Amino acid sequence: MRNKKWLTFLFSLTMVSSLVYCVGCSGKGGGKEDGGEPGNKPTPEVSIETLSEIPQTDVTLTALATGEATSSWFFEYGESGLELTVYVLDSAIYNSGNIYYNDHIEIILDKAQDENGYSEKTVSVSVDAAGTVAVLNLHSETAVEDSGVVASVKHFTLSEDTENGADGWYANVTVPYALTGISAEKKDAAVCIGMTNADGKTALSTAYHEGIDTDAKSVKTYMHLADDNRLERNPYYYQKVDGVTLDGVRDEAYGAFTDRVTLDGDRWYTVSA
Repeated sequence: MRNKKWLTFLFSLTMVSSLVYCVGCSGKGGGKEDGGEPGNKPTPEVSIETLSEIPQTDVTLTALATGEATSSWFFEYGESGLELTVYVLDSAIYNSGNIYYNDHIEIILDKAQDENGYSEKTVSVSVDAAGTVAVLNLHSETAVEDSGVVASVKHFTLSEDTENGADGWYANVTVPYALTGISAEKKDAAVCIGMTNADGKTALSTAYHEGIDTDAKSVKTYMHLADDNRLERNPYYYQKVDGVTLDGVRDEAYGAFTDRVTLDGDRWYTVSA
């Protein structure tokens, strides 16, 4: 995904009321080793570039540790995998420990389906501010080797001054479709996003997005990435209530979508209301 290709989402979210915080813990566990001091200097593998501004989006998360970090999220269906760009505004970047004790982002992915929990292909992809990647199968609670996930990380400053370190970092991530069973043709990705703001393993905060009734432990509540790369309510979340015909998937609060969405096996199609 190119850095200058910004995606616009058609729903607005108030993050003060839609975040879950977990202070002093990490949702995935991971290794126990930690070291170093927090700071905003990049590791030798991470370069600093100057940005004029952070692209605007309504899909944001904020997490508090000793300071505040805010992330902005962009998605699209790529040729070979789901593509994601995340900008994290954080002037105190911590990347001196285990990935789960570092500043990092997390995307939980699966194919949209009526699964109240994790399916066998639900995966968590974490990328930290040093560019380290960790992939977990949440159903089996095991690490995924040779996942095919590709990620690059750069630190950025919003001024010409790089001597005092970075104002934040951003990641470009590609998750291959084969890893999750998501189909670019069917446009059936279900996503849950999270981030951790760290200041060492004893001072960190993890936030998950709950803006459209998303529960990180239930696939059928994950946000659906539509064919125009907009996030919307997951139709399967309402299947239990409304049967196979689902009304108001994009309701008035999230973009005034009034068409009726019907599920036909694994395929999606729309019919005028």
